[in-house]
Order: sequence, then C-alpha cells, then structure tokens
Amino acid sequence: PSNAEILIDYSDSTPIEKIIFLHKVGILNYLKKISPFNLTTNKLAEYLSAITGENASTLQSYINPIFNSTAGQKNNPLNSNSAVKKVSNKLSDMGFSDKNTN
Repeated sequence: PSNAEILIDYSDSTPIEKIIFLHKVGILNYLKKISPFNLTTNKLAEYLSAITGENASTLQSYINPIFNSTAGQKNNPLNSNSAVKKVSNKLSDMGFSDKNTN
C-alpha cells in the first residue's frame, strides 16, 4: 500500500464557492490592498475572471457586497449558509483552519 496523499479535485466548485474559498483564506482581502484592485471592484473581478474562468460581471456581483455594506446584499456569497458551510468543510478537509477569518 502506498502512503501517497489522495488528491481531491474541487474544480467543479460553483462561482459562489470560489469567491468564498478566496475570501476564507484571505486572498480577497490581500488583493483589495494592492493596486489596481484597491481602486475598484471591477478590476478585481476582471483579474479573478482570468484565474477562475468565471464571468467578470458575475464575480463582481458577488465581490461587491462583501466589501461594500451599502450595496445590495442579495448576491453576497457569505450570506449563503449552505455554500459557506460546504467551503468550510472542504477547507477543513484540506487541513485549513478558518477560525481567524470570517
């Protein structure tokens, strides 16, 4: 028997889950501190569309309410308890603890 680590593929994650993953590990907060992403959510959404394969306008509608409390919260992925729980469980399975993030 091999001691090789089993590689689990999460490439079927939904766009909402992808944003939650990026938020939970601190990548969204990190990117929002550097130019040009600190200037506009649109630039951040454009960048993330390149690396996630998701539509920039879809990502923008998910990211904006995370950073802008006055924006409509209907699309805020952090309000989707089932998606947040699913991502938290996947991160936990990977060995990541999100106790210091929200």
